[in-house]
Amino acid sequence: MELLKRLQARPEKEKIRILRISVAVTVILILVIWVLTLKYRTIEQGDTTKFQKIWNNVRELKSKFKNQNGK
Repeated sequence: MELLKRLQARPEKEKIRILRISVAVTVILILVIWVLTLKYRTIEQGDTTKFQKIWNNVRELKSKFKNQNGK
């Protein structure tokens, strides 16, 4: 809480500078994590078999729900 009080007491220009630096650091961290995890991704371009399995499960659940409710 003390950190927030000190931040609130700072001038507006300094708050904006801190915000921009925080956003830049966050974006850089996300990009680094994204790049580091690229080699672990196994989905090839155009490979939709995983999504097809999910879609089939959704259809199956939908039909079971309809049958259970008598619609």
